[in-house]
Amino acid sequence: MPITNTERELMRLIRETQFGSIHSVRVSGGLPVIDANTQVSIEYKLSGLDNNREVLSDQDYARKPQVRTLFERLRAMGSGSVECIEVRDGLPFKMTIKRRALI
Repeated sequence: MPITNTERELMRLIRETQFGSIHSVRVSGGLPVIDANTQVSIEYKLSGLDNNREVLSDQDYARKPQVRTLFERLRAMGSGSVECIEVRDGLPFKMTIKRRALI
């Protein structure tokens, strides 16, 4: 499936974050929406050496299982809000959403 511009924007944000989290990502029509409410928390390692990271094309990065799973879950979600996407080593690690309890 081709990468949309909004998915590419979220991929760029995740890659730039490296370690940390992305908060308040709106989802509309199964696609991420980065807007003024979106915030990023970045974690900095204070000791040791930074790892050299391989540079991947957008297409190769999008093929990573973590990235594919993130976009699949956003598409399945349809509309709503992602409270937090935790990022480790420049890849999405886990995602937290809020939804109404089903009664």
